[in-house]
Amino acid sequence: MLLKESKIAGYVFAIFTPFESYIHHLGVAPTFQSKGLGTMLLKFAEKTLKQEGAKRINLFCSKDKIEYYKDRGWVFLENAACFEKYP
Repeated sequence: MLLKESKIAGYVFAIFTPFESYIHHLGVAPTFQSKGLGTMLLKFAEKTLKQEGAKRINLFCSKDKIEYYKDRGWVFLENAACFEKYP
């Protein structure tokens, strides 16, 4: 969690396992967007997962964020699919 002006400005939730690691959630409050905080949180999560021993990191994002991640060195997997189910 990232605090600015005593408010939650952003957060990142990362998961490490010996098999696969994930950046599960990353968000920045609207009033703090476009100030580099998301990129800072992303780099922090990447560094932390690498230090834990991650060999590969996965993340899922909405289609409108694909370019954001590509611009930061992430590879878009054309053959991947994401599913969800509500029990």
